[in-house]
Amino acid sequence: MKRLKEFLEQVENLEEKNVPTSPEKWARAKSAAKSKFAVYPSAYANGWASKKYKAMGGGWKSVSENHIAIAMGKEMDDEGSMIMNQLDQMQRSINMMRDVVKDPNMQIPAWVQSKVTLAADYIDTAAGYMSSKNEEVDLEETAAWQRKEGKNPSGGLNQKGVDSYRRENPGSKLKTAVTTEPSKLKAGSAAANRRKSFCARMSGMKKRLTSAKTAKDPDSRINKSLRKWNC
Repeated sequence: MKRLKEFLEQVENLEEKNVPTSPEKWARAKSAAKSKFAVYPSAYANGWASKKYKAMGGGWKSVSENHIAIAMGKEMDDEGSMIMNQLDQMQRSINMMRDVVKDPNMQIPAWVQSKVTLAADYIDTAAGYMSSKNEEVDLEETAAWQRKEGKNPSGGLNQKGVDSYRRENPGSKLKTAVTTEPSKLKAGSAAANRRKSFCARMSGMKKRLTSAKTAKDPDSRINKSLRKWNC
């Protein structure tokens, strides 16, 4: 399990730092991996796809190099093609999950639930933004929780952002972070319980699901959140 975790961290770090020099070859390598392995994505399937891609003559370049080249007009932005491939991958994974999870009372491992929750949050935010762009909605009309004015510099949403999110998501119980020092919170109070639950959940997520690089980065979203809640 330790070696598997280390391998996954290496894959995650690679994805954080690099992009393929040939998205077409990378897409073909991943397609071949999906046909070869019963489960994709997985550590072994991803590793096999990386070797396949390298054998096809593919390489990697840093994200910063890629962005500079695009900004200078030396390369075309291929993110549209990459997103389409990723959406196809997500749809296949969703179908696999639906084939397994058919009972609303089914017990799911905590780490699986955490992964699905994060994925749902990220894709929902991205879809909301792209939908607004597609409808040519002015940036100023975008909900505050998706803009800088609705976010706290130290992490999370400020009150304006929370209010904006709750207006767009009726029934949501989202609240601002509990930033009071733990020693000043009344034991057993709603605020104390919220903080305790959040810290336990996020600390576990950091330990089990976060790459070593992100875990050590003081400015990563998860570390900012843990500091904000005095975890």
